Amino acid sequence: MRRGRDAGPVGRNDDGTFELLLEDDEREALLSFVSQLRELVAGDTRDPRVARLFPVAYNNDTEADEEYQRFMRDELV
Repeated sequence: MRRGRDAGPVGRNDDGTFELLLEDDEREALLSFVSQLRELVAGDTRDPRVARLFPVAYNNDTEADEEYQRFMRDELV
């Protein structure tokens, strides 16, 4: 499906799926953001930017929270 840019970057196909129509520079920027986010999430868990993505599950039980983070972090990413 191809449509004019005036209609917006997201188009719905006849089969119910969606298509994102981006210019080359927009596509490159989006891919760069995704790459940066992957690096950030895979990095230091003490980074405050990452901590907001993985909040404490058990405020009063450090051991339970560590276990939760160990088991769930990969599932959440």
